[in-house]
Amino acid sequence: MLSRYRKEKKPITEDQLITVPLLVKGLALLVLVLVVPLELILRGTIEDVGERIVLHIQKSRTESSDNFFRYLSYIADNVFLLAVAPALYHIYDPRRAIRLILIWCFSMYLSSLISLIYGEPRPYWSDNDIKGISCDNGFGLPSPECMLGTVVYGSLSVEFFQKKDKWIKTIVYSCTYIILGTLGYGGIYMGEHYPHQVFISYCYGYVFIIICFAFDKKIMNLTMKSCFRYKANKKYSVYWYIGTLFLLLGAIAIYDEITLTTNIDIRWIANASKDCNLKYDVGGSSSFYRSAWIFYNFGLVAGSMHLSKKLTMFWWLTDYWRRWVRFAISFGFSLGVYYLFALLNLNDTTTDFTFHYAVPYFIISYTYSGLLPLVFAKIQLVVNVGPGIDDDDGFTGISSVGPHTFK
Repeated sequence: MLSRYRKEKKPITEDQLITVPLLVKGLALLVLVLVVPLELILRGTIEDVGERIVLHIQKSRTESSDNFFRYLSYIADNVFLLAVAPALYHIYDPRRAIRLILIWCFSMYLSSLISLIYGEPRPYWSDNDIKGISCDNGFGLPSPECMLGTVVYGSLSVEFFQKKDKWIKTIVYSCTYIILGTLGYGGIYMGEHYPHQVFISYCYGYVFIIICFAFDKKIMNLTMKSCFRYKANKKYSVYWYIGTLFLLLGAIAIYDEITLTTNIDIRWIANASKDCNLKYDVGGSSSFYRSAWIFYNFGLVAGSMHLSKKLTMFWWLTDYWRRWVRFAISFGFSLGVYYLFALLNLNDTTTDFTFHYAVPYFIISYTYSGLLPLVFAKIQLVVNVGPGIDDDDGFTGISSVGPHTFK
C-alpha cells in the first residue's frame, strides 16, 4: 500500500526545485530597470492614448460581454485566492503548497503598496465618457487581477509542468497566456484599467515571480523551518508575528502619507458616481485593504506549526477522495467565515481593515492549516500519527507507519 505514495514520500531534492534560466532573469531585470521607469516618464502621453483605446473597445459593448468579463474577473480575485489556497494545501504536498501560498499572499501585499504609491485613477474616474462596468474599488495600477493572475497561474504552471514533455508545457503555458491576456482585455473593456496599467501589472507580476523562482531553495527552507518540527522551530512563529507587524506598519505609513498629502480629484468622484453607487470608494482605502493578506500568511504559518506538535508532516498522504473531502470542508469554512465577517456594518478604515480583512484572513488560514486537520484525524481523513516519525531533516521516517494508516 505504501508503494502508491513512494514518490510523494521522497525528500524535496534539488531537482524538484524551480530553476530559472539566465535569459529569463535578465529579462526580468530589464523590465524592472527600463520598462517600469519608462511608464512613469511617459504617463501623460500613454494615458491619453489609453483613453482612446478604452473608448474604442467600449463601442462594441454588449450585455453578454459585460457579464462575461465581470464574471471572468472572479478567477483572480481575493475570493478566488480563498478557494485555491486550501485546495492546494489539502490536495497537494503541504510542504510545497505552503511556499506557493506565501508567495501569492505576499504578492497581494506588494500590489497594495504599489497601488498606493502610484495612486493612478481608473479610466472611468478620469473620463466621463468611459463607463465603469464592474465598479471595482481602489486605484487602477496595478490591476489586482492581472498581477495576482500572473503570480498564481504562472507559479502553478511551472510548479506542476516544468518537468513535463515539451508539448505538454507548450499547451499549458499557452493556456496560461490566454487566461492572463483575457483578464487584461477584460479590465480594459470594463473601463477598470488603462492598457498601460494592465501591461505594468503583468511586468510587476512577472518580475516578482521570477525573483521568487530564483530564490526557490531559500523560500523552501524558510517554509520548512517556519511550519514544521515545532520543538526545534517554534521560535519562527514569533519571527513571523514580528515581521507581520512591521509589514503592517509599513503599509499604514504609506497609506497615511498618501491620504494626508494627496487630494482626490473631485472629477474622479463625480465620474465614478455616475456608474457606481454613492458609497463607492474613490481613493486608496481598498488598495490598502489588500495588505491584510500578510495576516493570512501569518495564520498559515502559525497554524501549520501548531499542527506539527500533534501530527507528522505526512498527515496528508491519503487517498485522493479523502483529500477532496478535506478541501471541500475547508473551502466551505473559508467562504463562510469571510462572508460572515462581511455582514458587519463598519464605517471607518481601521475597523473595516481589521474585521473585514485581517481577522477573517487569519482565522481562515489558521483553522484550515492548524485545527481542521486535527478534526479530520478523528474521522480518519488524514494520517493520524504523531510527529515522532519525522527525522531531524523533516523529510523521511514515514516508512515506520503501517500500511493501514493510508487506506
